[in-house]
Amino acid sequence: VNAHLLAERLGLNLLLKEGRKGEDGGALERFVAQVVYWLLMLLVLVGVLQIAGFTQVAEPLAGLVDTVVQALPRVAKAALILIVAYVAGRILKLVISGSLDRLGVDTRFAQLTESKEDDVAGSPASFSQVTGTVVFWLLIVFGLAGALEALEIEPLAAPLRNAIDRVIG
Repeated sequence: VNAHLLAERLGLNLLLKEGRKGEDGGALERFVAQVVYWLLMLLVLVGVLQIAGFTQVAEPLAGLVDTVVQALPRVAKAALILIVAYVAGRILKLVISGSLDRLGVDTRFAQLTESKEDDVAGSPASFSQVTGTVVFWLLIVFGLAGALEALEIEPLAAPLRNAIDRVIG
């Protein structure tokens, strides 16, 4: 029960939803299971082709399996970086928004910017919510930069890293 509440607060509740018609596990578990299943099936196919003597057919498939297996640690590292950035961003967003709400920053800004006319488009987002959202997206950008570097995609990682360095500098 507590795990479901925490997942809902962090925006991860889609991963915990039950599957279709009696399937157990969340969407993430089913995805990982399908990836592992198809990798194993590809390995079996390569083995059967090699045993049958079709080495010319099996070599390109073996090369594909080798490439996928070599890329898995980098993909897992990038996914872990993105997950950590997302969870940390959600937590910091909740902490910052809640702290600024408790300190009464929004009411102080509202007193400073009182307008005589009512806003027709509705009330703008509060300062505490906007600040929390900005912090969340900054952490997502930092995580994206780390994930791109983990995937060794230099043409995308280098400009993003330079932009982050300029913002921090």
